[in-house]
Amino acid sequence: MAIDMLENSEMGALAPSRLGIKNFVNDKPIKGKKSPKIEENFANLFGSGKKKKAAFVSSIKSKWSSYPTDCDRIQNTIDIIEEDTAALIKKSGTMKGKALKNAKLNIQENQTILGEMKKYKLANCAEIESKKAEEAEKKFEEKLIQVSEASVEKAKQESQSVAEKIKSNKNVLLIGGGVLVLGIVGYFIFKKK
Repeated sequence: MAIDMLENSEMGALAPSRLGIKNFVNDKPIKGKKSPKIEENFANLFGSGKKKKAAFVSSIKSKWSSYPTDCDRIQNTIDIIEEDTAALIKKSGTMKGKALKNAKLNIQENQTILGEMKKYKLANCAEIESKKAEEAEKKFEEKLIQVSEASVEKAKQESQSVAEKIKSNKNVLLIGGGVLVLGIVGYFIFKKK
């Protein structure tokens, strides 16, 4: 009703058209400025822009719905979505116009899906993740025990080989020790004279 009142008055020239024309056909440029581009914006007429956006969003969701969401492979899906989002963010720096709008919408939907996947993982896979962590800890403990037992066996073998060497050199050591003692005793005896 307000538009009708404006159109029927002298202020109608300032009102936009109902069809979405941003500028009137007979607009003339102001001194030194270019004439504004005459555009017709029919995209949102009868909701067609919303339908296109909904179709684009559903195509993005269908793209990610084919990826696995079971607890064993959901982390791989999350990583793929994160990499795709990072690539889109880098690409969007050089885009313009409709491509930029689509990229921003794609990034937004990827982040939404990523959040849903992470929530699903926390809600449904926490028990399985804890079991995997316990199994990994048990395997680590078993490996640690095996390594420690192996090192103990190696130390025993080395100590036995050293003991055998000492036994084989026992006579040499006894003779050498005896000569040393005799030398010291002889030194003290002959020093006093």
